[in-house]
Amino acid sequence: MRFHLQILLAVVTLFAATSVSAGLENMRGPLFVKTNEARAEADSFQAQQLAPLSYKQAAEYYDRAEAHFSRGATIDSIRSALTKSRKLFKQSAAAGEVAVVALDTTIQARLDAQSSDAIRFDERNWAAGELAFGNAIQRLERGKIKNAQTYAAKAETAYRAAELNSSRYDTDRPRSLALEAKHKARHAIYIARLEQGIRNKETNLENILLGWDASISRLGAALNKPLYFDSSEKAAIDEVVSSIVSLQRNTNLLEQDLSDSAAQLDAVNTQVASMQQRLGGETKTIEALNQLLAKQERDRQRFATVETMFTSNQASVLRRGDNVIIRMIGLNLDSGTAYLKPEHADILTTLENGIGVFPESRVVVEGHTDAFGSDQQNLQLSQQRAKAVVNHLLTSMPISPMNLASLGFGESRPWQTTRLPKDACAIGASTW
Repeated sequence: MRFHLQILLAVVTLFAATSVSAGLENMRGPLFVKTNEARAEADSFQAQQLAPLSYKQAAEYYDRAEAHFSRGATIDSIRSALTKSRKLFKQSAAAGEVAVVALDTTIQARLDAQSSDAIRFDERNWAAGELAFGNAIQRLERGKIKNAQTYAAKAETAYRAAELNSSRYDTDRPRSLALEAKHKARHAIYIARLEQGIRNKETNLENILLGWDASISRLGAALNKPLYFDSSEKAAIDEVVSSIVSLQRNTNLLEQDLSDSAAQLDAVNTQVASMQQRLGGETKTIEALNQLLAKQERDRQRFATVETMFTSNQASVLRRGDNVIIRMIGLNLDSGTAYLKPEHADILTTLENGIGVFPESRVVVEGHTDAFGSDQQNLQLSQQRAKAVVNHLLTSMPISPMNLASLGFGESRPWQTTRLPKDACAIGASTW
């Protein structure tokens, strides 16, 4: 049984690599590592889309190097192709970085049009925007800035028109806004009634506050925890939250114990069946069980180590059987985007340290979104978010691309254990 780390953005999952793949990677790694870093940097700036000319050339040289390596060509031929590829990837990264700034409003208009599913509801304006946008990025990459700006303006106009024409078909957001407005209106009526009651002397502020205290005390009673309001209601609510978090942690530990016990029982049953066929099986049974218990204890210690790395505002760390899930509550991305920001540096560093606790594992990053926009566009955005985290991990820590993967689930897998902000990036990991 191997540990499998899963990071939810998203989720990131770690799987053990095979010895054969590791052997090949040991030969391949030193040759490709710098070019892989350059490619990851280019991908982080979406250079494949924003600097397609140089990125395509870079990818062609990279494929050539792969082909040389596969058929056992000379080291010089592999290095030559990789050097050209690396130079072009860096060039495309620089061009992509320029495009992100120079075409920022056009890119945002394109994302907004995608979110409204314009490709389905206003194909004409979407196609016009795509054509103009393609012309803009090609001219920008060639240094023709004025021409690029002209086409960018045309693309932005087309995208905005497509968004406007398509937004009426997306009922998720209007329904959500209507529900939110309904509750806000009811809350306003409730406040107005309280205020009117105080004015009419039907009640007073003291009675209202005591009523709220009583409601909070009911939560404490359900948690078997006495609450006191001698300082402020915040202290009492903090006690309730602390108790709930503790219960969740105990539940996770119980589920972990149950899973470990099931694994132990399976191991014993397997050995008992073997014992029935030969004498002397008792010693092997005890040895196998001791090995399993020792491994489970090591896994518990590693899980506990990762769990203490994150604050409650950064992530929640859960274990489901042989799966360890790190839900990145604090990794919030701007709505409709897949860009990591400088303020994410600290939490990403903690994540890297957490992954390092399971060095034998393979990491899978899962991307998620809120329910606004079309299912298809949300799926694409979640994939981009997961890929952004993978690219960051490739450039910031010693991990092989073979041990990294990304998945996007759009709005199809809402978080159930931990409530996340609508654009949170969750990272999960598991071992098996």
